[in-house]
Amino acid sequence: MGDADGPGRDHSGRRGGRSKREVARDYGVSRRRVQVLVARYLAEGETAFEPRSRRPRSNPSRVGDDVEDAIVALRKQLTAAGYDAGAQTIAWHLREQARSAPPVSTIWRVLSRRGFVTPQPHNAPARPGGVSKPTSPTNAGRPTSSTGRFVAIHRGARGHVRHAHTFDTQKQAERALQPRR
Repeated sequence: MGDADGPGRDHSGRRGGRSKREVARDYGVSRRRVQVLVARYLAEGETAFEPRSRRPRSNPSRVGDDVEDAIVALRKQLTAAGYDAGAQTIAWHLREQARSAPPVSTIWRVLSRRGFVTPQPHNAPARPGGVSKPTSPTNAGRPTSSTGRFVAIHRGARGHVRHAHTFDTQKQAERALQPRR
């Protein structure tokens, strides 16, 4: 055992006289995983135990730089001419130039990655179950006109008016807003 291998370690992968199988069992990992870590430790030292990125080193299905450059050039050209320069339009122009065009979603991703698209916030998700609930009785009791009639307004999941009914009394309007059983 030498100090170059770390305290308490030898080249066989044992730490304090324990086998790789015992270490694997104690830490709840496979024996193969312990072997890989020991080999990394011998090659790299303490940095072998740092977390590593899981990102793939390459993506063979990613569009080439020449296609990305063509997409960006078309975007700039269409924008300068005052035309629509969306992903669908760019795909059409690429096909017209006798090139194979990537899918519209890929063109959109390229434009986003190159900084040509500003992300927009998405709508709030619908309520669970997709069931809209009426608003609280605060909408009831307001006369709709000089006739003195009362209104009960049922609103949908995103706040749009689903139903509006008029009633002779405030009590009838409030009753209409109660959930049905």
